[in-house]
Amino acid sequence: IGKGSGGVWFFGEDPQGVCITDELAHRVLCWRDRRKAATTGPVTPPADFILGQEGPTQHRPNRGGDVGADTLNGPSFGSWAARGRRAGALFVADTDNHRIQVYAPPYATGMQAAASIGRKAGAAAECGPAGTCEPNAAKADPDGNLWVADTGNGRVLLFCHATDTVRAGDDQWVCTAANSSDDVADLVLGKPDADSGFAAGHCSAPTARTLCQPWDVAFDAKRGRVFVGDRETSRFGRGRTVVYEAPFATGMAAGHVLGIPSNALETYDGSDRGFCNGGPTPGVECNDPDDWELRGTTSAA
Repeated sequence: IGKGSGGVWFFGEDPQGVCITDELAHRVLCWRDRRKAATTGPVTPPADFILGQEGPTQHRPNRGGDVGADTLNGPSFGSWAARGRRAGALFVADTDNHRIQVYAPPYATGMQAAASIGRKAGAAAECGPAGTCEPNAAKADPDGNLWVADTGNGRVLLFCHATDTVRAGDDQWVCTAANSSDDVADLVLGKPDADSGFAAGHCSAPTARTLCQPWDVAFDAKRGRVFVGDRETSRFGRGRTVVYEAPFATGMAAGHVLGIPSNALETYDGSDRGFCNGGPTPGVECNDPDDWELRGTTSAA
């Protein structure tokens, strides 16, 4: 990976493969057996397949041409769906094309995506709440539902892809496919409704009901929790982690906000209190929480 890297995620089960986003080369490199990519030698074996480019030496955005079903432009975090109506699919946040690409097996270098979420073929490359704007993460939860960090719109979107009723957090939340297509999200976090996107000044005074630049999403399905790394939530460019708890609803308030004083949950005014001016504050995030990973019962940004 000579031109920058982004997210890393696993796919498949036996053997388990691994994909690595090569963001600045506008591609995703994947190995069908992750052990092949984990070499301790000086050279990693070539990827088994490449998404977004027609071969290993190409690196131009959208293959040097127009946006297509087989192109990528600045891709970020992705994931693999183990279950649901998109079971087996690889989701890739095609950030600079303002869409999520869905790749269905069998996987092959240069293949076309089976579907696009957030921006349809031929649509103008414009940001706005009608679609996705610079999405930075496309994460499948354990039941196959797709959660999108719609970064440019300052929100997180849920598309219910589960084929069966999904319950989380002591049966407090049920995810059903309310819409027959992926054109409309089933849930919006960080904004009051699906028609609201990025607005001037919405990062200056973050509250428990708003998001500024959601960067990544992770889940605690057993407890019915969603973790969002939210970047640059004040005029000082500091970050926080926002935790939502079931039952989920569009426009809901977060149950916990990490990185700002707890007594400022609803009234935080964008000031520098609790942040890192003059040195780190214990328990407070000094830098942007870029990536979330859940390990057992603990969480780390």
